[in-house]
Amino acid sequence: MRSILTLLLLFTTIAAYCQENAGQDKRSTILEADGYVYLSDDKTLGKIKNEAMISAKRNALENAQTYIKSQSTVENFELTYDFVSSGAEGSVQVLESKDYGIEEGRYHVWIKAEVVYSMKTPETENRGIKIKSTAGKTVDLPGPEYPLTIALWTDKENYAVNEKIRIHIQGNKSFYVKVIYIDAGGTMLQLLPNQYRKENYFSGEKTYNIPDLEDEFELEVSGPFGEESIFVFASTEPLGDTDLEDYGTVYGVKGTKEDFGVKSRGVKIKKKPAEFYESECIITTSDK
Repeated sequence: MRSILTLLLLFTTIAAYCQENAGQDKRSTILEADGYVYLSDDKTLGKIKNEAMISAKRNALENAQTYIKSQSTVENFELTYDFVSSGAEGSVQVLESKDYGIEEGRYHVWIKAEVVYSMKTPETENRGIKIKSTAGKTVDLPGPEYPLTIALWTDKENYAVNEKIRIHIQGNKSFYVKVIYIDAGGTMLQLLPNQYRKENYFSGEKTYNIPDLEDEFELEVSGPFGEESIFVFASTEPLGDTDLEDYGTVYGVKGTKEDFGVKSRGVKIKKKPAEFYESECIITTSDK
């Protein structure tokens, strides 16, 4: 298994690559919704229960659309309406649900759901944030009035064995984040939060570095070499708990990347929906 320092290093190389492949990001809204259906003599209880779930999904879809429009000045965004004709079941991913049964002549179902949507990248000139990296690249972020967007970058894209790297991360608004790294051998580590920096809440429009003074480690490339993947999970609300193990400086990730993503989406919904942002990045490392 690669050393902890090596794993941490490779994350930064991916960050630079990600910034040039922003189309791989995924935006969604996570929110709660209720579904109600009145009892009827000509319908079985099972059918009524199913209709209540469909009603909850439709409400989640409609509420997500309303929220996104209220939070963004972008007119050309699209929600995933592919399966709306079949009861919105294909457009809404149910993360949690509760069956309250019959209440005052109605069947009641509650869900926490994720609605994925696409958004055209806004013109950031004159209204967004421009970040100049030490490599001379300019990273564009939309303003805080747009849905949550995270920028990750490093000083250059490709690194050889023994080189050291720093990660830079910034959001267009305040956010919670989890960052996991998967090396060429399949080892998965959570780089942030880590054993030294447990806080995962960051202010918008401010650049943060990994490693930083409190991390007390360096990022140095070593084998195995090849394709490396980084996954960033961020939200405007606290992220759900995931299964981790102590690796000394960072955490090992138990289970699969898909499991990690699902559990991260167990966000703590407060008074309004949560904006969720996921990004996948791929780089290659070498011994030369």
